[in-house]
Amino acid sequence: MHNAILQSVAEQLMEDERLRSHLDDDEAKIVLDWAMAWLGAQVNAAADAPAAAQIASAELARVRDALKAMNVAAKESSAAMPQILAALCDAQSKSSPAQVLAMLNAPVPRANR
Repeated sequence: MHNAILQSVAEQLMEDERLRSHLDDDEAKIVLDWAMAWLGAQVNAAADAPAAAQIASAELARVRDALKAMNVAAKESSAAMPQILAALCDAQSKSSPAQVLAMLNAPVPRANR
């Protein structure tokens, strides 16, 4: 419905290497696919173009924060990354940026010794 707005958002995400510099190609595809699915769902729910543009701007900021945090976690070899990537791959998952950040900040259970 709001294809031009979504195209602009997609270009902004794809152009920003800082959002995926520590992710391999498969991981980057997962997180960018999730980001675009989330943004598309939010933007397409808007009643008109001005509302869609406003939603896109706000949600893009939230998504960028989540992508930056995932990129940092990948750099630090975070034990949470496999779980997060699996959650983002799940076709039923509609994880919000806030939920992704919560997963990144949740304590990772230790393996039993």
